[in-house]
Amino acid sequence: MKNRTQILVIGQGAAGLRAACAAAETGAEVLVVGKGSCASPEIMGFNCVTEPGDSFQCFYEDIMQAGQEINHTALARQLAEGSIHETEFLTSLGVTLDRKVDGSYHTLSTLGCRYPRLVHHQALTGVEEMRRMEQYARELHVEFMPRVTVTDLVVCDGRVCGAACIRNEDSSFFSIQADAVILAAGGGSAIHGVSTYPGICTGDGYAIAARAGATLVDMEFQQFEPCSFVYPEALRGKIVPTTLLRSGARLYNAAGEDFMPRYGLSSSNARKGPLSRAIASEIAAGRGTPHGGVYYDMTMLPRDMIVQGHSIFYVPAKAAGLDITQVPAEMAPASHTFIGGVEAEADTSTGVTGLFVCGEAMGGLHGADRIGGNAGAEVLVFGRQAGRSAAAYLTQNAQTVSGTQFQDAVRAFEARHAGYLSRTSGTPVSELRARLMKLMDRHVGILRDEAGLLTALSGLDRLESAFADACSGGGSGVRSLYEFSNMLLLGRMQVMASFLRTESRGVFNRTDHPDRDDSAWKKNIVFHLKNGRPVPVVRDCK
Repeated sequence: MKNRTQILVIGQGAAGLRAACAAAETGAEVLVVGKGSCASPEIMGFNCVTEPGDSFQCFYEDIMQAGQEINHTALARQLAEGSIHETEFLTSLGVTLDRKVDGSYHTLSTLGCRYPRLVHHQALTGVEEMRRMEQYARELHVEFMPRVTVTDLVVCDGRVCGAACIRNEDSSFFSIQADAVILAAGGGSAIHGVSTYPGICTGDGYAIAARAGATLVDMEFQQFEPCSFVYPEALRGKIVPTTLLRSGARLYNAAGEDFMPRYGLSSSNARKGPLSRAIASEIAAGRGTPHGGVYYDMTMLPRDMIVQGHSIFYVPAKAAGLDITQVPAEMAPASHTFIGGVEAEADTSTGVTGLFVCGEAMGGLHGADRIGGNAGAEVLVFGRQAGRSAAAYLTQNAQTVSGTQFQDAVRAFEARHAGYLSRTSGTPVSELRARLMKLMDRHVGILRDEAGLLTALSGLDRLESAFADACSGGGSGVRSLYEFSNMLLLGRMQVMASFLRTESRGVFNRTDHPDRDDSAWKKNIVFHLKNGRPVPVVRDCK
């Protein structure tokens, strides 16, 4: 078991793989640890400027407009200008990006973009790019350690110097010393009951970064995927992309009404945030389908477009007994991307020396809302940047933490783990997790208000008290104690920020404050921990 490396990458999704490749290209020694399944296989494509008339400036303006001007401007500009280079990188690895007859990229229109920008490999870009990047990383001698959960970052003298970890299969504790760490641990959407992400996406990256001293930003902003299956049950949480609305698909309520104009939306201007709010409002008003959704009708589209071009969505639906080329699907919003995350500069450095961040773990880029297709772009652009920045950090910081210093710092995490292992009786943490997800679904969903947020805070207090006596069931279940602790911290930051922001902006909706208020709230809310508790600060945008 490897316990020392130069650069440790936490996360084996697309962002972590891109970072590992970029770092290893410099000759650095790189180790990638991965908890398990991730959201990256669902990436349909990524935005970049390729169409005539489009420009980096136009792309940047679209990003800022979607984020309603509270984005980190340097990050937004870097994404707009950097994604085109990733087409060359993926092509060099053998990823076949779809092209038109004339040889130009076959781009799709995504919600929030004025031009078609989504470059893709069929609808399987995430799967293919991960396969190719892992192969390339192995050729560069990157090492991989799967089925590992990082419980904490280890900090010595104000510098990140490694990580405390457990093996998923037996919950045994170990540590990895590293000169630099890249955090690419993904998001936390599994904090909700219905999520488009795997259940292991419990916000670990946010929590371990906060405990290491990093600042988190924009945690009130969470994107809900507008069109997620609510029926059949086997498909619950699976999505069909909103890009099909641009191709002629329709959304309508139980009465057969095209409800989008009621909310000032159309297939050409609807972003995911406003569309999710419109669907949630229709359901709340009693105009939902029998299983609590709205209808997404794709039956008028060419069959090959769905069966072949969108097989990643068609095949699971067909296997569950639903042919979406023949009958409309019942869909509703589901917990999806966290817009906020660990605050970073343009070089992906954080406020903690030696810690870099990329992918969904990074906050500030998207502001109040994310354009469709930008999640696929950010994992590549900032994964590359994080790998290069971590490698440059190595050359600029010859001083390393001694093995003795590192082991001294690790002892506190070993003691915490021993305490978790000793919890053999009490309330099963699985019960507490179910209660937390129900609480978040009910009070911290798409539509929020003061009364619901206060109820959520009280509920979090009770869950935190109950957690003190919770047990995991022993063995590999000990990981669930760490996950639930992280979920509690993530939930508290989300609720506190939601309570403070008395307006509606982007994906964030306060029904008791329905208007956007630039005079008071063209600002970011940031968190740091003090004595283990999140402390919010309202700050001007960067």
